[in-house]
Amino acid sequence: MKHKQNIFQVKKAIYLFALLFGLFAFQNLQAQTYNKPGNTAASFLKMSPTPRGESMGSAVIGITDDASAVFSNPAGLMNIQNMNIQFGRTNLPANIGLTYSSVAKKVGNHHAFALSVLGLTTDEMKVRTPLQPEGTGQTFHSGQYAFGLTYARDYTDKFKVGFTARILDLNIVSGMYSQTSWSADIGLQYHSALPGLLEGTIIAVAIRNFGPQITYAKEGYGLPLNYVIGAAKPIEGLFFENDKMHLAANWNKALDEKEKAQVGMEYIFNDLLELRFGYKFASGEQGFSTGLGVKQQIMQRELVFRYAFSPFGVIGNVHRFSLGVNL
Repeated sequence: MKHKQNIFQVKKAIYLFALLFGLFAFQNLQAQTYNKPGNTAASFLKMSPTPRGESMGSAVIGITDDASAVFSNPAGLMNIQNMNIQFGRTNLPANIGLTYSSVAKKVGNHHAFALSVLGLTTDEMKVRTPLQPEGTGQTFHSGQYAFGLTYARDYTDKFKVGFTARILDLNIVSGMYSQTSWSADIGLQYHSALPGLLEGTIIAVAIRNFGPQITYAKEGYGLPLNYVIGAAKPIEGLFFENDKMHLAANWNKALDEKEKAQVGMEYIFNDLLELRFGYKFASGEQGFSTGLGVKQQIMQRELVFRYAFSPFGVIGNVHRFSLGVNL
């Protein structure tokens, strides 16, 4: 009886994803914005805010296992042990900062919840005009924020589903161009029963940034809707008894961009030291990325520090940092 219930629950989730993919395809046909960067609003939602994700080329939707899962694949919340808190910042060119915080809690054996904030902010800037190129004496700043609530659950011991709803507070120019809207993400992870070399492979799907158009100056812009299909292969005891490796790959299609492939590798030694490498194909100035992480027990709490380095061509290098604690 229990086996039949599990099959029914999995079928329901599969039907839900089929419906969502149908909605995505329909919106693609309606929007006709393929390969036209700049035609979406709230583009900061497309950015990879976490060092772990960026250092693996964003190919992490199959292996997310902490509070940062809310930004890649909310189904990954089911992999946390109890409670995880994480803070992070990305230093971008032109004094632009991307910051995030997330708190995730597992409730019982089958449910998990998280609260998160993602923000893109600038320093104070001068208002300039053609007649006053040095400034008018006025200043402005830009700040865009996404406040999220995430719920995840497992339908079986192999099948996990997660959903995130966000409120968007978009201040493109303080005091002039501001909008409030919403967006939603949904994702799954499936621990497959493939044989041989593919044993233990995790298959994952995520649909991100689904929501309504946003209007600025009477012009409508869609959200940066995208869907990602990925797979990850865990390998344990490769060199030593207590080491672990993840090999991962994603296929990513955003509404306003070409299809992209992303690959990444993660090596963890003794659950203490983490090394990562990644590559994004067909991503313009982006490409190779790398990073590391260190775990340390302090006062019976596990602290996790992570860093990612991403060369960005003529724009410069981008650095990401995060600090997390497992409670």
